[in-house]
Amino acid sequence: MRYYLDTNILIFVLLEKINELNRLGNEKASLIVTENKGFRKLQNSRHPHSWSIVDVDELIDWLLAQ
Repeated sequence: MRYYLDTNILIFVLLEKINELNRLGNEKASLIVTENKGFRKLQNSRHPHSWSIVDVDELIDWLLAQ
């Protein structure tokens, strides 16, 4: 099971959920996929669930617009 989770194949499940929400009328549902992100600065190690995947300025702008 761990190998399945490591492949990031779950993105397809998430995409389908977003599509379903859109079909049901939720116009704000979206999925943002990142590339070459997810490094922990202190250890300089790959960690795809690290907060470093977030572009801070874009996140703040998005939060303020909500």
